[in-house]
Amino acid sequence: MLRRTVVALGLWSAAHGALGCAAKTDEGDKFREALPATSDVNLSVPRSGDATSAQTLAIGSSDGTSGYAKFYTFTRNVTDGVDFVTGAILGTLWLVVHTHPTTIDEHQATWGPGSGDALSPVVWRLTVKEVGNAVFDFELDGRPKASTSETDYLAVLTGRGYGKSHPLHRDGFFLVDNDAARQLDPDRAHDHGTTKITYQLHAWPATLAVEIRPTPAPDWLDITVTHQQDGSGAVDIDALTDVEPVVKDGNLEDIVMHSRWANTGAGRADVQISGGDVSTLVKATECWSTSFFRSYYTDSAGLEPTVGDPSACVFADAQF
Repeated sequence: MLRRTVVALGLWSAAHGALGCAAKTDEGDKFREALPATSDVNLSVPRSGDATSAQTLAIGSSDGTSGYAKFYTFTRNVTDGVDFVTGAILGTLWLVVHTHPTTIDEHQATWGPGSGDALSPVVWRLTVKEVGNAVFDFELDGRPKASTSETDYLAVLTGRGYGKSHPLHRDGFFLVDNDAARQLDPDRAHDHGTTKITYQLHAWPATLAVEIRPTPAPDWLDITVTHQQDGSGAVDIDALTDVEPVVKDGNLEDIVMHSRWANTGAGRADVQISGGDVSTLVKATECWSTSFFRSYYTDSAGLEPTVGDPSACVFADAQF
């Protein structure tokens, strides 16, 4: 879902389409300050070179393909997904605003609409507006390529950032309207509802928080990824979703997960699942070594046998 957001928005088309739209003079530096530099969102998690993708938060058993600890693989993929989408969207918008704006005045700069990708059904326009002292709102709008009407624009992405003189510089958020993206490009955009990403990059620890709100479904998902300066970090998940790995039965379970890793790559994940098809609270803990293989596992429902020793865990206790 997260990676499809980048494709659905067609942000690379926005970047390329805006490149040819040059103003006679360029006084847009203060508007560029609202978006963090690409290097600011180059965050990463310790990893093996070939860990495979996990598709579900199913409790029990290591990853059957790679042999890596299941929650390590899940933690890595969630972290990669959040980092990738945040970096790709902010990085692409950063590229756009570092071209010449099409129009500019004291409080607003606009890039586009450009011609866009020849095969894209959408043309895009990016606007950055000063709404306070070093406070900027940005908006990415799209409209059908054949349209020339201002009323046909749909706001697909809206956000807020801060200039260099503001204490929150390099922090901000953006909200993706998946329904608007799907209306503009139904062939590529398939998600419903909204995805909001809040980023705090001005100091360590750096955090990226994602709120996924599908519509009209009642399920939801919150993810917070924390990166420490030394390479360690954490993922926290709070969700109401269907945890069945293959055939979904429509019964939603409450999930809480706290996963941590040291700068060596060794880590621990603690999970709680309740509600839905789970009649009694299920707790599970998995630890993995610096080689990313399971060093300890246990769960309260006996879904898998307890293996290893809790003393092998790099972190001693669960933190909920």
